[in-house]
Amino acid sequence: MKKIYAFETPSSTEWNFTYSKSFNPNVYFDVTDTLQAKVDGMSCYRTEKTVYPHPRSTEALFALGKYRGSNIGVELAEAFELLYEIN
Repeated sequence: MKKIYAFETPSSTEWNFTYSKSFNPNVYFDVTDTLQAKVDGMSCYRTEKTVYPHPRSTEALFALGKYRGSNIGVELAEAFELLYEIN
């Protein structure tokens, strides 16, 4: 079975942009053991990682992880939207 997911993109575009179709997550993955590695990896991209309250700051990435985790009852999670599923 093949699946195509849309992923949540933390960025500053949400501050001033109106989407015609908003992100509607329906699949969640527990990232309690791996979110720190993702945040650490962001430090490789000096122009992408920035300071809080920017959505790609360390604090905001963990806040989003905690929020998504609370959606499914785990410490940290990432959310995706399943777009297509092919059997």
